[in-house]
Amino acid sequence: MTIINKETFEYYKKRKNLTNKAIADGAGVDERTVGKIKKNGDLNASTVERIAAAMDKTVEDLLSPVPEENGTIPRHWKWEQELVALYYGVSPVWLAQNAHMFFAHVAEEFFNHRSKNLKKNMKKLKKFSAGIASKHLKESKSNFDTFIKSGFDEFENHLIREDNAIENRYLDGPKIFENQNHLFLDWFINNSRSFDDYFDYKENSNHSIEDLGDEIFVCVSGVNEGIDKLIKPPKDYKGPTEEGETLDGEIKPLGYSKARNLLVSNPYGILPSEIPVSLRKPENYEKKLDWIINETEKRVGKTKENSDA
Repeated sequence: MTIINKETFEYYKKRKNLTNKAIADGAGVDERTVGKIKKNGDLNASTVERIAAAMDKTVEDLLSPVPEENGTIPRHWKWEQELVALYYGVSPVWLAQNAHMFFAHVAEEFFNHRSKNLKKNMKKLKKFSAGIASKHLKESKSNFDTFIKSGFDEFENHLIREDNAIENRYLDGPKIFENQNHLFLDWFINNSRSFDDYFDYKENSNHSIEDLGDEIFVCVSGVNEGIDKLIKPPKDYKGPTEEGETLDGEIKPLGYSKARNLLVSNPYGILPSEIPVSLRKPENYEKKLDWIINETEKRVGKTKENSDA
C-alpha cells in the first residue's frame, strides 16, 4: 500500500486546476478513493499509478515533498518541455530534474569527439613535421619555405589551444574559419537525427550557443513529434474524416489538420497539461481536437486584441 503526499497532491491539483472528480474520472476510480489522499489513506500501487497519470505526473512526483519554486518558468520553456516529455513518455518534472545529467552526458560525448580529432591531427602534424624537418628547410630563406614553416607553426599553435580548451572543458574552442559557428552547436546539429531535414543551417554563419534554444532548431528537439503524439488518433478511430487527406496512409480525422496547424503556427498557445484530463480518453478524441482548436483560436484572438490595443 502507498500513501500519496497530500500537500504535494494539493499543490499539483491547484496548479492544474483539477477537481477530485476530474482526477477520479481520468484515473477510472471512485471519487471517494481520491478523497482518501487528504486523510493520508493507503492506496494500492496500481491506483496511485492511475491517479498520477490522470494528473500528468509520475508516482515519484506524488510521493515527494512539495517542489520548491525558484521563480516562474517561461511559458515557451514549459511548452517545449511538456511536448518532449510527452513524446518520450516521461513527466516534465522528471525531465527538468535530470536535465543536468543529460547535458553532462552529451557534453562529454562532444569532448570525446574533439579529443579523438585532436589525436588524429597530432599524428598528422608529427608525420608532416618529420617529412619537412630537413636541414635545408630549417636554413632556407625562400618565400615558399617561409610560408610552409609559418603554416606549420600556426597549425601547431591551434592544436595546443584546442588541447587546452578540451582540458578545461570549454564548449567552444579555437576557430579555423571566419564566422565559424560555436563548436558545440555545430557538433550537436550535425549529430542530431533530423538535421538532414533542416536545410537552412549553414556551417559558417557565426551562430552562438544561445541559438541552440531558438525556434529555428525546434526540428531537432522532439517538439514536433510531441505535437504529433498529442493529437494522434486512437487505433480504432471510426469518426468523421477529412476528404482526400491521409496520415501515414490512414484517413485523417476531421479537425486533425486544423488542430495541428494551430499548434505548430501558434507555439506556446496551449500547454499539453492544460488539456482537460477527461478529454484525454480515447473515446473523447474528437472533443479533444475541438477543444484544442477552440482554445487556441480564443487565445490567439486575445493576443491579437492586446497587440492592437
